[in-house]
Amino acid sequence: MSRPGVVELGMPYIPTDVERAATLARHPDDFRVSGDGVFATLQGEGLTAGAPVVFLRLNDCNLHCGKDGVGWRCDTDYTWDKTMPEYWRESRVVPVEDAAADLQAAWTASPFRLPDSNPRAVISGGEPMLQRRQIVRLLPHLPGWDVEIETNGTIVPPDELRVCQINCSPKLASSGNDLRARRRLDALRAIDGFPNHVFKFVIAEPEPDLAEVRELMEQVNGGDYERVLLMGEGRDPGSLEERHPGLVAFAGELGCGITDRNHVFWFGDRRRT
Repeated sequence: MSRPGVVELGMPYIPTDVERAATLARHPDDFRVSGDGVFATLQGEGLTAGAPVVFLRLNDCNLHCGKDGVGWRCDTDYTWDKTMPEYWRESRVVPVEDAAADLQAAWTASPFRLPDSNPRAVISGGEPMLQRRQIVRLLPHLPGWDVEIETNGTIVPPDELRVCQINCSPKLASSGNDLRARRRLDALRAIDGFPNHVFKFVIAEPEPDLAEVRELMEQVNGGDYERVLLMGEGRDPGSLEERHPGLVAFAGELGCGITDRNHVFWFGDRRRT
């Protein structure tokens, strides 16, 4: 007789929800880290695209882009989708001090690091703001580092994170998330008040997406697009290239910038890039 949570046919042991919850309860101050963990690469998107960075990819998210086939599918779905074996087999709890040491070691060993480049960490997910207390505790362990935090803009960041670059990607209707889940104006307005932030919108369905961007930014900051980037949705070079002409036209209409998913062109649709 098999135990609950055990997969037969030689598959690895997968904990049940109850077992996972018990593990997290024993380690409330530690990071919940995805199977990607810490890795060195080049930043593929946004204001610092092309810069050498070290990623810390966390687990769990409060939004589920493309779940059940609705909307475009998240490219890190293994960090939150409990129907995927990777979520159970790969995730782990990591003390904040160990995460800092892993970041330092990865930066030192990075093949992309230049001798005079400032160390830069990108905390991604999942949704990192679910673990904002741990991030606040991490920062003192990274003196002299530039830190970027990627967020979906549904959780108000604590003031301690004002020293970080906030890369906020509010989700539109084309992501498949309900309006009540994806739109939190209090959080977006708080992020708009941070000194170093950018709003990045994933454009999948051009006309409705653009209309929603206009509506949302009017509510957030009166329609100021100085810190707004548009990025095409896609997980292969062909799909992304097809969206380039439209993005350029839309950026001209709004008076904002564009960014690409450069890592897809550099490395392909692969994890840990």
